[in-house]
Amino acid sequence: MIRPRLLLIALVLATVAPSTSHAPAVAEEPPVTQSPRPSPSAPLTWTQVLESEFTDISLHAAIGDHAGVRAALAARAPLVRRLALLFRLYDTIGALAEDGLTRLAVHFMVADGDLAPDILAALREAGFAARADAYAAAMAAFGPWPVDAAERCHRLACTEPDRTTPTQAAVETRSLAFGTPAAFATDLAAWIAATPELAAFLVEAHTRVPDRDRLSVLFGRLAAEVDGFAPVAEIDARLAALDPARRTVLLLLLYHGEILNGGMHQFFFNSSGAFAPMIADALAEHGIDRQADALHRAIAHFPAPYERHTESRRAVHFPSRDWSDWDAALDALTDDTDIDRVEEAALAVGRRAGILPP
Repeated sequence: MIRPRLLLIALVLATVAPSTSHAPAVAEEPPVTQSPRPSPSAPLTWTQVLESEFTDISLHAAIGDHAGVRAALAARAPLVRRLALLFRLYDTIGALAEDGLTRLAVHFMVADGDLAPDILAALREAGFAARADAYAAAMAAFGPWPVDAAERCHRLACTEPDRTTPTQAAVETRSLAFGTPAAFATDLAAWIAATPELAAFLVEAHTRVPDRDRLSVLFGRLAAEVDGFAPVAEIDARLAALDPARRTVLLLLLYHGEILNGGMHQFFFNSSGAFAPMIADALAEHGIDRQADALHRAIAHFPAPYERHTESRRAVHFPSRDWSDWDAALDALTDDTDIDRVEEAALAVGRRAGILPP
């Protein structure tokens, strides 16, 4: 399953940084950075509960379906609709805030920018006066509203990431006044806790989180435990420290996500390639023979012994983005015919072992 936030990020990046290569785009992931993270067995956080609860809104927003977003919001009770609007704001400013700073410019680039007047009203109605003032000032940088998505994109130079426009500079200044996503999250949590109707809604929403979303959260936590850019010995030690069920979930979903997102070529270019032999074994162990065979053939596409270290593998086999016959042959080994069985197997393991986050 592709999480809505990840889909949003992919769509934004595709907009602001179009590929100039003739080769299929590769979703390259950065090296893992160290930061505090919850235990894989920790309960769901309130943000994860709301991300699941508002999946319909997020998916409509991610594909630019403005009518779908408004219809999904309209189906909610007024107070919950206000929460959904504020959570959309939090989700978009937090998704790309790798340095901890708010990025209102990114928020206005994507479909959520169409909701700006509604979000501003929600900020004021929820009592976030200072943030509402900063948000209103950011809106004012575009001139009178409504401002359609194409005009916002033009004013923010979203197809020219190296150029800063006056509008973008003004919006980024207001972003500093808005505060960080972390601080906004703290205030949102306090508002929910102090509002009985929302507190009750959050409890009910927690019970509605489907197992597939819980599996996705578990995978995210497990992926943070093992750095695919690390030396092979460290990777193996980290994997050995996981119990068999969690290790299997991690391996199966690493493969599932990469194949769905970019195919076999992307799988081996990215750090997921460091886990290829173990993933092939896990696929075979769970009777997913077609995928196991495809992965074994892909491993054999590389010289023996197979290079698991990510940077070394890249240096030798992916020295540039020029697409060669070797790249095409590797990518042609992608077989997603029964790829859903991989996620189903991971879900079955998670349920059987009782390791899905409560």
